[in-house]
Amino acid sequence: MEIINNLNKTNPELIKPLSICGLLYYTVLNADIPEAVDALTKGVPKFAEDAMADSALEAKVCEESFLVYKCSPLVDINAAVCDLSLVAKSIIKNLL
Repeated sequence: MEIINNLNKTNPELIKPLSICGLLYYTVLNADIPEAVDALTKGVPKFAEDAMADSALEAKVCEESFLVYKCSPLVDINAAVCDLSLVAKSIIKNLL
């Protein structure tokens, strides 16, 4: 979130996609990941798998919000979050 806030200050032309990404990553950090941890703690891996799929999707949507611009300043972060979320989803799926 700090990266997005700093980019907002230095790239005012990107305020709309950065705001979208801020909301999406807020959801990842405050809903998806806690939901996955809670689901695994309670022995319900399917909900954890779904939460990780949501995290990957939110990273993709963030990246797509920059399509009208030449490039995304978050391309590496979005790719990493998407990849890590899908790896976590695969690991959790093996628990089913």
